[in-house]
Amino acid sequence: MYVRIQIAIVLVLLSLGSISSHAQGLCKGSLGANIFSRGDFGSGFPNVAPNPGIAPGYSYSASTPPNDGLYVITNGNTSWGSFSASSWVKTKDRSNDPNGYFMVVNASFQPGLFYQDTVTVCGNTTYQFSADIINLMLPSFTTYIKPNLSFLVDGKEQYSSGEVVQDGQWHTYGFSFTTPANATRIILSLRNNAPGGLGNDLGLDNISFFPCGPNIKMPDTSLICASDLFKLTPVIEINDPNSLAYQWQSSDDQGKIWNPIVGANKLSIDIVQPRSGQTFRLAAAASATQLNNPSCNYFSYSTVLEIKKAPRPKEIFICPGGSVTILGKEYRDTGYFDIVLKTPQGCDSILTHHIMMEDLSGFRIKGDSIICPENFSVLDAGNFAQYRWSNGATNSSISIEAPGKFGVSVTSVHGCPAAHSIDIKARELNGTMSGTDPNCANGKDGMIAITNVSGVNRPLVYTLNGKDFQPESIFRVLLQVLTRLRYKPVRLVN
Repeated sequence: MYVRIQIAIVLVLLSLGSISSHAQGLCKGSLGANIFSRGDFGSGFPNVAPNPGIAPGYSYSASTPPNDGLYVITNGNTSWGSFSASSWVKTKDRSNDPNGYFMVVNASFQPGLFYQDTVTVCGNTTYQFSADIINLMLPSFTTYIKPNLSFLVDGKEQYSSGEVVQDGQWHTYGFSFTTPANATRIILSLRNNAPGGLGNDLGLDNISFFPCGPNIKMPDTSLICASDLFKLTPVIEINDPNSLAYQWQSSDDQGKIWNPIVGANKLSIDIVQPRSGQTFRLAAAASATQLNNPSCNYFSYSTVLEIKKAPRPKEIFICPGGSVTILGKEYRDTGYFDIVLKTPQGCDSILTHHIMMEDLSGFRIKGDSIICPENFSVLDAGNFAQYRWSNGATNSSISIEAPGKFGVSVTSVHGCPAAHSIDIKARELNGTMSGTDPNCANGKDGMIAITNVSGVNRPLVYTLNGKDFQPESIFRVLLQVLTRLRYKPVRLVN
């Protein structure tokens, strides 16, 4: 860990010319595809066995952790021992891939390139060059040397990271710059300006190189009305939008595959017969020749079409003699009424209202209107929003144990009122009882029969001496003495 890192990702122009503008911060506009896709180092087994040959000034380590002047491509250092176990941050790469690789560098005392590669570029094009870097020293080692990186283009420093934060987290460092008009290829390099010694160990991942253009904005979702035509126009932050070349692209798989739309080469596009779920984006470049070159073009934010379906008719209930006001207009009649509105997108939206009369003229209390001695009746008003019974109750149902007149006023969920009352009457049952005694004191041939019951026109049930009620009106008895006989209507049994 006695380290002195020389990190170089050098951008050497292989054509005449030099960087035509001063380096800036990270791109604040629209980005193209990452044309340096190998900068994430791929993924696989815990450590790459063969030397990938990407660090001219360093040797590859076949074991972990790498010693001074060595590097390794790995998918994590969480199981490493030696000095790594006690002084380095335990980390994976900076991606969602559990097997993703990153580069671990234990810098040497001597300056030297530990990464170098070449990319193809377009002339007079702005690019963002960045990398994710983590200071591997634990935050508690406060006196150790921190890496200090310079990004170089064509061997010249264009950006400096300053001291890499020692907080156990990955951080993105980078800048943007514009190539000369005749640039075709460049070599990328990084250099560490910190002197060797304790510390100065780092992880490197996601070395990225993106074309960068003006900000081209579109909403994530474009809400549109059902129609045969929809115009899509992005907002582009550039003084002269006509100075760029454009190509609209569409996707039916949420942006996995993009297809160019033939003839769609203007800033706006008319989408014929749009469909929900379609995704669109706009590719742009400095010229038509660069438009189809992934090293030169960049893209707007993508937008997904969402067609608002025609809403189902909205049901509105009015009470007899009542009305409803919709958008300032009063409606007293029933039926279907269409109201035309304007959406924020400027298209017509028809909202249908179905106005219906709530007729509660048939409202009735449900329940038995007669009660027998020692019984009760349940009166039910049904399903409403509010109840007010004549006895003060506010529930949907009440129990009645005495005769009388009972009423209820109800209000529906739509605010319509109704009322009903019912007379509860007491009814005595009368009947004739006949029987024969058993021949012997303990005989089983005695019988009691109940006939000619009056007072109610319903099926009856009967009980003898407090036993369970039965539907038969004849009882076989063992004793000569009858203690008690009762009978009542079936529907009044509770």
